[in-house]
Amino acid sequence: MESSPGGGTTFEIFLPLREAPAAAAQAVVADIRGGTETILVVEDEPSVRRVTRRLLAAQGYRILEAESGDEALRMYAEHRAEIALVLTDLVMPGDVNGRELAKRLTESDPRIRVIFMSGYSAEVAGRELDLHVGENFLPKPFTRVELLATIRRALDRPQASGPASL
Repeated sequence: MESSPGGGTTFEIFLPLREAPAAAAQAVVADIRGGTETILVVEDEPSVRRVTRRLLAAQGYRILEAESGDEALRMYAEHRAEIALVLTDLVMPGDVNGRELAKRLTESDPRIRVIFMSGYSAEVAGRELDLHVGENFLPKPFTRVELLATIRRALDRPQASGPASL
């Protein structure tokens, strides 16, 4: 720090150098196994939905998209036999938010896996979010590695048992 009366103050900040962060992140992503499962991405923000779709499709997943809980319920009714996991925003406009969506889907099929995403912290979201078997929470913003690892863990976990009905 350098300071002089009437001349102001100058601060110098030195940050550590990171060697090839993009290459390191890409190597970690390559280590996470993708899959061919179908994932329903429910997100009201088009840019987040688009980026998520591209990332997951690049890992081999089949992606269905919905911009609201209501649309997700319709898509699930049409594709329920195919959908292995629902990746949903917790807070969405309309009558069906992410929590209500998960409740309805798991009542219909206890084996469905759900990952909630939210810009709210885990502590804030946790006040309203009581995670059940097959449910996970991923705080936004998240990295590609965090998203892919969370999805793979959720898909690889043994399914809950129980009858499926609708």
